[in-house]
Amino acid sequence: MGFFLHTPFPQWEVFRLIPWANLMLQGILECDVIGFNAKRYCLNFMDCCRESLGCKIDVDSGTVIHVGRTIKVVHNPIGVSNRDLENLARESPDLELSKNLVILGVDRLDYIRGVPYKLNAFERFLEMYPEFLEKVVLLQILIPSRTSQAIYQELKKTIDKLVGRINGKFGTHDWVPIQYIYKFILPKELAGYYRDSHVYFFTPLSDGMNLRGKEYVASQIKSSPGVLIMSQFSGAEEEMKEALFCNPHDITETAETLKRGLTMSEDERVLRMNNLRRRGKKYDIQYWKENFMKAMNNKQFKWNQMEQLIQFLFAKRTLVYYSYCEFEKKDKLALVLDYEGTMVPILENGEVEKLPAKTKQLIEKLSSYKDVHLTIISEGDIENLKKLIGCDNIIYAGHNGLQINIPNGTKFTHIELTNLHKKISSLAVSLKKNTSTSKATIINKGCYLIFNYQNIPEELQEYTVQVAGGIIKKNKFEVTPGPKCLYARLRLGWSKGRAVIFILTQIFGYDWDDNVKVIYAGNDQNDEEVFRVNYC
Repeated sequence: MGFFLHTPFPQWEVFRLIPWANLMLQGILECDVIGFNAKRYCLNFMDCCRESLGCKIDVDSGTVIHVGRTIKVVHNPIGVSNRDLENLARESPDLELSKNLVILGVDRLDYIRGVPYKLNAFERFLEMYPEFLEKVVLLQILIPSRTSQAIYQELKKTIDKLVGRINGKFGTHDWVPIQYIYKFILPKELAGYYRDSHVYFFTPLSDGMNLRGKEYVASQIKSSPGVLIMSQFSGAEEEMKEALFCNPHDITETAETLKRGLTMSEDERVLRMNNLRRRGKKYDIQYWKENFMKAMNNKQFKWNQMEQLIQFLFAKRTLVYYSYCEFEKKDKLALVLDYEGTMVPILENGEVEKLPAKTKQLIEKLSSYKDVHLTIISEGDIENLKKLIGCDNIIYAGHNGLQINIPNGTKFTHIELTNLHKKISSLAVSLKKNTSTSKATIINKGCYLIFNYQNIPEELQEYTVQVAGGIIKKNKFEVTPGPKCLYARLRLGWSKGRAVIFILTQIFGYDWDDNVKVIYAGNDQNDEEVFRVNYC
């Protein structure tokens, strides 16, 4: 499983301010490969893992060790579709831009894009270099975003005021220094703006990548190309070294950089842009995808015959809940399988299909491995489960873990199981007596009850559900709606999760987590109880 973050990942001193920082890291670290646009984001992430969770990290190999797993952290800058952008630039008609030198800015309305900083720097540029008055135009395209939110509305007002003030300060009757467009721009039209502008100018205060600069480079198909000026805080800064860089917080330095870009010789522009275009074509969006998938495929899982059997066993099953931990030869494996719905499909009437002979043979094969400990959990009675499977040297759990038999002789039966049977039988009688219909189906599963009303006439179903739900609650059972049915369960302070922990502890001892890898496979919400226990 891979995860790629397109936005910046902050330094530890910033990240630690988030109240749920540890939970975020633990969630991300469930993935096997984690990618970022910039090397500094990789370093920030690994540093946060070490400081927040105590993970062992290796910067050279780009790895984080967390709960016995090795996670790969990769620097993989995202690219653009160069061929598509070049074609758009060729197809775009002449947009008749200003005859002056055109500085292009294309930004989404967002406070991290630094548009007010850009406008202030342009104002400083006109003040410092009056020789450019009436010879240069800033074409600022602002793309609407989150317009219903107050902070974005205020940002829009700030930008509007700055544009108005600068145009009023420097503009003449036939020259407006800032041409301001606030609307969505079609890709073909945007490619024309990229192609014909002399300078592309973007000043984000913090950005994961900012693909606009790469789009500009891909669109520079003319023999006399433009100049790319970008903030040093953009994620693209690490790879687009031929661009001119500025610090948007330093408006004087930014103004000087603008002047350098506008006065750069053609030879230098061609050299810089050719290098940028060559790199952009090589590291395009296709390369980004293939490189990330390569990192995924290179993740060193040690497959062996046992694991191939597991794959085959579930080749035609959808495992809704599945946790896989890297398995090495020195480790023991606890394989825990839910029976109904995972190993065998559940039929419409609530019954299950017969266990296929081939699956039965695979179970026997898996159970023969010395370091593999197989557990099968059923919602039915444990003795019936044993007859269905017919294998002596595996662990059986009946009634969703209320009964457990381990080959070493350990047997467990929950103290309330007998009372539970009586209460469910009593509830079944009460439902049959008081729902006053013979078309409802009541299925006693031993550890819970199903009230199926799919055969009841449509006009009576809502009333029947209300009555049945009231009876179930009156008997102190929990009601859970299902497809045309109600599930009635009695909470005993015991769950599949606790049953699995009990089994692991009985077999491997209380330190089982140090040398045992666990795979649990299930198919419904009831199996989530296992995943709430932090062992997978």
